[in-house]
Amino acid sequence: MCFAPTEVRDGRPAMIVQSTGDTRSVYGGAVALHRALPASRMVTLRNVRRHGLYGMYPNRCVTEAVNAYLASGVLPKTNLTCER
Repeated sequence: MCFAPTEVRDGRPAMIVQSTGDTRSVYGGAVALHRALPASRMVTLRNVRRHGLYGMYPNRCVTEAVNAYLASGVLPKTNLTCER
């Protein structure tokens, strides 16, 4: 079975959450996605080797950023870098 590629457009705000040491998705891929979606914001968790952060890895900075976005639909004004 063959599927058409998913077309991603910049029509909606998107929050990209990624750790710099993600063991399954390379950080550079998240950066490239963010560049392809200029209206997006990126939340980076530095120096953590973990895939799946929100709700699975205890980091107040990440959790608060995602909760605020989910509650309001409003992205942060700038990209965020969270520390371990």
